Amino acid sequence: MNGATVSETARAEQASAPERATAASPASRRASIGSGWSRLSIATKLPLILAILLSVVFGGMTAAVYQQVKASVLAVASERLARAGQQMADLLATSMRQRTTLVNGLIERSNAAAYLQTPSPELQDQVVRALARQVGAASQSAAVELWTADRRVLHASGFQFPPMAENHSLAIAVAASQSKTAVVLPYRRVANDLMYSVATAVRRDERVIGYLVERRKLTSAAPTVALLTGLIGSDAKLLLGNAAGDVWTDLSVSVPAPPLSALATTGLAQYRRGDGPAVLARFVPVADTPWLVAVEFPRDTVMGPAQRFLIVALGLSALLTAGGVLTGWRLSRRITIPLRQVTEAAEAIAADRSAARIEVRRADEVGRLAQSFNSMAAQVEDSRRRLEGLVEELEGRVTHRTAALEAANRELEAFSYSVSHDLRAPLRAVDGFARILVEDHGRELTPEARKCLDVITDRTRHMGNLIDDLLRFSRLGRQPLTRGSIDMTALATTVAEDLRRADPERAVDITVDPLPPAQGERSLIKQVLVNLMQNALKFTRSRPQAHIVVGCRHDAGDPVYFVRDNGVGFDMTYADKLFGVFQRLHRAEDFEGTGVGLAIVQRIINRHGGRVWAEAAIDQGATFFFTLPEKAEQS
Repeated sequence: MNGATVSETARAEQASAPERATAASPASRRASIGSGWSRLSIATKLPLILAILLSVVFGGMTAAVYQQVKASVLAVASERLARAGQQMADLLATSMRQRTTLVNGLIERSNAAAYLQTPSPELQDQVVRALARQVGAASQSAAVELWTADRRVLHASGFQFPPMAENHSLAIAVAASQSKTAVVLPYRRVANDLMYSVATAVRRDERVIGYLVERRKLTSAAPTVALLTGLIGSDAKLLLGNAAGDVWTDLSVSVPAPPLSALATTGLAQYRRGDGPAVLARFVPVADTPWLVAVEFPRDTVMGPAQRFLIVALGLSALLTAGGVLTGWRLSRRITIPLRQVTEAAEAIAADRSAARIEVRRADEVGRLAQSFNSMAAQVEDSRRRLEGLVEELEGRVTHRTAALEAANRELEAFSYSVSHDLRAPLRAVDGFARILVEDHGRELTPEARKCLDVITDRTRHMGNLIDDLLRFSRLGRQPLTRGSIDMTALATTVAEDLRRADPERAVDITVDPLPPAQGERSLIKQVLVNLMQNALKFTRSRPQAHIVVGCRHDAGDPVYFVRDNGVGFDMTYADKLFGVFQRLHRAEDFEGTGVGLAIVQRIINRHGGRVWAEAAIDQGATFFFTLPEKAEQS
């Protein structure tokens, strides 16, 4: 189209515009005015649309990935906090069970009931000696007191604590009176120290005639705290306090209590203590005590990797969006120029003027458009590679932290092994001296004294068995597997015969069905069968005729071995506790055991790459199942 034709067309349109405006209807005038968006050119619209679309897409992708990274980081932090808290809670629970056992036994050892009912110099001397032995080497941090029923202190041994407040002694007396065994009381502040009490009621004919109270200052546990906080990082804080939220400590000094709303949280809690930084925490109750263990970790430290990822991702999204907008602007320029030429030509034709034809080279424009999209695709691919690099970096950090956690676990295992060995010497001494007393002075001892010595011997033997089980459990994670073919029928038959010979007077019917062979280490699989069958014998003791079946079934073609009994069974609601260390579903006075046997079974089966579970009903027996795949998963 030439310049003269265009100018003439423009002048004609200007001359006829008033006439068209006069003749146009109101609807046509509204359409001609249009909206502000419709008046914008494509050269402006296309970059704006691209900017909005790319912002939504990249922003949504960034937000989604960030949420996933954030959730993963929080999940890892929650698991580590819970693990460290549970380990500390288990240590405290074990320690408190030992304390309550000692305080319960002090009633018999001191003959406190007889002294409170009929005081005499001989009984008083026996009480004083028993209280002194109870305190032992802890005389600088502990005291043991004998109270009357009206809470007067008759005798005390050990550290001289300040006089106890009336409401404090009343709370101890009420708690001890309501329990048949010793109870652990909440922490209290005494001067500049934190202390707790373990108390039991002294009864005569179901009537409370006094109380035995052990009071102890909370001493620093820096090595244990350092070991456990090392599992999750040096910035972690290990706290201990009352579940009521009134007294809390970091095991060195008193600290402000966490918010009450956080104390009621069962999962991962987030809060701010005073003006301090925000923290993530897990609270774990200490069994059989009114205490809670809390493990805190700075939230900013945990969320640091996720926040750095978000910053990098947002910057990358902004860069990609800017590049896309620039590409769209250039693309719109290339599209609108030929469109303008077409529009001018169409106007010339509408005005009945001759117009030169516009050749639209569609292939060239499409090719350039394809090239632009290839460029954008290359940028997106580069973005994906950068994101993958960030993910790999994050996985590398997770691997590093996992390695650190495994190293900490190894140190903890070595620590447990050392402690278990160091416990043997005092146990042997206690058992030996008890036997010497029986052998050399048996005729001089009263029946009550001999009963006490029998209790000491029995408890030391139980502790020795517990140490053996703990050592066995610890070794399972270190010794390599020597796999081979196992004749399961012969092995189960051998174990059954050994158990029959160990208790020939019991009426036990042990049936061993034909079992398929398995792959594994024979000594460890024998330990599995021994533990499961001993477990069945123990819980069928109340049956006139015990029936135990060792058999196998096939699930989807894979053999599943089982040991079934007709014993007392258990409530499946608590089945998840069966294979935990020190977890028991029955009272210790009803059924003996250390609480480690089933944990050893699970550890062995897991090392062989199999799984173990149980099915039971109360008073209807129990069945324990386990699998042994051909290839073990070494751990």
